[in-house]
Amino acid sequence: MDNAGSSTSRLARPYTIWFSGFIPSEDQDSDRNMTHVMEPVAEVETVEDFWAAYQYLLKPNEALSKTCYHVFKQGIKPIWEDDSNKDGGRWHIWFPKGQTNKLWEDLLLHLIGNQFTHGDSICGIEVRIKPRGDSLSIWHSDASDLDQKEKVKEEFLAAIGASDAGLKVEYHKFQESIAFEKNHRDKKNSGFERKAKAE
Repeated sequence: MDNAGSSTSRLARPYTIWFSGFIPSEDQDSDRNMTHVMEPVAEVETVEDFWAAYQYLLKPNEALSKTCYHVFKQGIKPIWEDDSNKDGGRWHIWFPKGQTNKLWEDLLLHLIGNQFTHGDSICGIEVRIKPRGDSLSIWHSDASDLDQKEKVKEEFLAAIGASDAGLKVEYHKFQESIAFEKNHRDKKNSGFERKAKAE
């Protein structure tokens, strides 16, 4: 009887909840007293796991600015370069302060409840807390699949009860971002090399 009850609460797929943001530095003598971290804070495989973790975490409107929460399929890191993400992209929406808690919870429940038609292609979701406004994002695995891309956008908007009207909805293709970052690093490194040679 107990086993049957626990099986009904199992999620369609397991997720990892990640935190990223700035925390006080352990080095008290450092001029920079904050350190950036990205770390997993909970593994959730059942409804009970999810609610236990959710109740433990600060709500977005209580979190420090520049804090992010990411909820990703187990085994996928919330970074562009992860093998499951690198050929995909993300939709993200910016909105004013005051709406974040409800919109984030709506999106979470949609994900955890397996309500996305293209659930297998969705890598994860995130909320970003900024000083002047916050954002929600949904990451998917294949930016070249235009039907998938548009369906994910449509269902993302529906999950938070929104439409295109009045919202800043943007798409971010990870291969372009990875190439940009690589080019920026190469230019920076070559600048250091030129400076070293000159000295």
